[in-house]
Amino acid sequence: MHRKIQYAEIFCLPNKNDNLTLSQMHICI
Repeated sequence: MHRKIQYAEIFCLPNKNDNLTLSQMHICI
């Protein structure tokens, strides 16, 4: 079962310098 959380987890990393992180942050919460 591949959850979408895994995709967000990668972007969830402490990378606030990435614009993509902001978009994925929503999924992270």
